[in-house]
Amino acid sequence: MINSSNDNIYIITPYLKPWIQLERVLEIASNKNKKITFILRAGEEKKEFVKRLYSEYGFEVFIYEYLHLKLYLANNVVIMSSMNLYESSNEKNIEIGVILKFIAKDYVTFKKDYIFENIFLSKPLLYFKGRFENEYANYREIEEKANSIFDEIGFCVVCGKKIDHHKNPNKFNPVYTRCGECYYKNPDLSSDYNNKVNHCYLCGRKGNYLIGSPFHDDCINKLKKLRPY
Repeated sequence: MINSSNDNIYIITPYLKPWIQLERVLEIASNKNKKITFILRAGEEKKEFVKRLYSEYGFEVFIYEYLHLKLYLANNVVIMSSMNLYESSNEKNIEIGVILKFIAKDYVTFKKDYIFENIFLSKPLLYFKGRFENEYANYREIEEKANSIFDEIGFCVVCGKKIDHHKNPNKFNPVYTRCGECYYKNPDLSSDYNNKVNHCYLCGRKGNYLIGSPFHDDCINKLKKLRPY
């Protein structure tokens, strides 16, 4: 995947300890100025090899707390796997993975839904810019404008009460779309994004919504105008 890709490559794995062959592939990719974005779990930034990713190889590195996802994307191909990019996992573990091949349009949609509007909507614990900025760099500025409309106005999707977003670290995360009272009444409501809620998160309008997308059609259109995808 890395050798053949001319696209922005995403490597999402909680833990990273590459074996010799993978180290060589990454070194060659760096020499060819390939754009690779690593998304790793908190604590991995302390490893010397991870430091080399951005300081020597020039790759981009995001660090997130509680990351458990293993996902690898490039050139309209997605690999979903149980395996961390860890030497012992490669040598000893019994792992499983699925390869998904997309047409270009569907691949862009997959990245938007699972990378841009899922992982990247939560602020990383740490960010190390390599010698390039990936395709998300342009998206980030526009996303901040979209986020800004929630700074002062927001409504609990259950009861419709206004929410103080200055206390909200992840404005688009369904976990944070409820007031404290409604959250503690049913903390597991956001465990299934298809669960029903009663109010638009942005305008407070009463209706039938899903907690994974608690927006009125007018508000969805407003957000789409601010987003490049």
